[in-house]
Amino acid sequence: MSDEKSMKLNDRVSDVPLVESQPWQILIVDDEPDVIAATQLILGGYRFDGRPLMFFEASSAEQARSVLRRHRGIALVLLDVVMETEDAGLQLVEYIRSELNNSDIRIVLQTGQPGNAPEQTVILDYEINDYLAKTELTLTRLHTVVTAALRGYRDYYQLQKAKQAISLVLEATAGLQANASLMVFGETLLAPLSSLFHLANNGILALYPAQSRLPDPDSLDVVAVSGHYWPATGARLVDLLDETALGLVRQSLHHEQSMSSADGLVLWQQTAHQHVLLIFFSGASLLLPEDRDTLKLYSDKIQSSVDNFLLHQQLKAEKNNLEAMVSERTHALTMANERLAFLANYDELTGLKNRRCFYDSLSQLIDQTLAPERILCVAILDIDHFKKINDRYGHPIGDEVLMMIGGLLRTAFSAEYLVSRFGGEEFVISTAHCAENEFAQALARFQIDLSRATIQTLSAPIQLTVSIGYAVGLLNETAVDALLKMADIALYQAKENGRNKICRFDAPYSAVAN
Repeated sequence: MSDEKSMKLNDRVSDVPLVESQPWQILIVDDEPDVIAATQLILGGYRFDGRPLMFFEASSAEQARSVLRRHRGIALVLLDVVMETEDAGLQLVEYIRSELNNSDIRIVLQTGQPGNAPEQTVILDYEINDYLAKTELTLTRLHTVVTAALRGYRDYYQLQKAKQAISLVLEATAGLQANASLMVFGETLLAPLSSLFHLANNGILALYPAQSRLPDPDSLDVVAVSGHYWPATGARLVDLLDETALGLVRQSLHHEQSMSSADGLVLWQQTAHQHVLLIFFSGASLLLPEDRDTLKLYSDKIQSSVDNFLLHQQLKAEKNNLEAMVSERTHALTMANERLAFLANYDELTGLKNRRCFYDSLSQLIDQTLAPERILCVAILDIDHFKKINDRYGHPIGDEVLMMIGGLLRTAFSAEYLVSRFGGEEFVISTAHCAENEFAQALARFQIDLSRATIQTLSAPIQLTVSIGYAVGLLNETAVDALLKMADIALYQAKENGRNKICRFDAPYSAVAN
């Protein structure tokens, strides 16, 4: 490799940013100073991969553009939607991804007005990485979002860095076969030498580290062979050469130089990667005196080729390790994101939909409903004396009760029912796909199934019962909360009637709706 090319490669390597010791740069874009202050306060002592955070602030999308133009190392943007215009934040996303052509930066949208930028729509239509409502601006939630974002930025950066390293390797080893083994590579060096200098194609190639003590040819392993030595790859020189040829090899190793005689030719060459290349050809008496300068030139070319090959092999191993590490971290990031998505919509203990997912699912059902007079049935289920069970047997038994109830609910109610855990020992069941009498029968069957199940404890089995209140009304956006309130009143009546009861709300709908 020439000095000019070495300098070119070194210049390119120096362009790779060394960010390991620098803080993570985060841009907070919000027109509410209190939100910026609160975010910085919550993240004040936060560190990721041993690195602290550095904050940049912008109170408008225009200010944010200026910051982004000046600071190219920003890893994460916490971005408000509604600022100088109702979609200022979304326009900034387009600016980052399209005009700046920056796909590295992680963008987390945070808004206090979800109606202006519904999460599902924004995630699908804009290239953002997460969505955070300002009502969720807690230490745990913010730390989780920032950790996932910075991990994604880091892994993406390392992947790009690996691609750049691979590109440099391809430049440095141009002409080499990517998957060639050392034996195949060695054989490609032997063949041209015999034809170029009219030698019999009977050659042997050996390679050993220059730092090792002077090797004995008796123990020197062979990398590649040609001619009548084939297929002796992996054998020792002592098994292939006669004593005269071995003497010539010993002299070459001792003097660390190439040598020739009537019995053979030995090329000795030390590579830039501190390896010694040893090539032996029999019948070197055919070598003409005027060929020696050409032989020296070819020997130097072999050195360069071996250096490139060894570098390629070394970087190939490092590339594979790096790709494995990136793949492992990417998998871990994917699993973490999937876990976060699950926890955002489902109860961790029972696996049922949570309150948020319940309302989202009902909203989708209402949007998809064409019949104007469709009926919605809603029931609230409460585990009888759950607090006493927790107090007497402890929270592990209480958790076991909740998990058993969740499992029975999933078994008892088909996919046409929305089954969710609202919190504590309270569960909600709703459907718009059956008549009221079918709904009531399904609730009764669940009570019967529960009566056959027990929780085993060290002292005695626990027999569980539930109280259920339900209500029925028209399916529309305004009816959901009213029906939940009616079902809750009916649940209270079921408890007043001695628990383990199912009660229907029978008062006029308007009395509760108003």
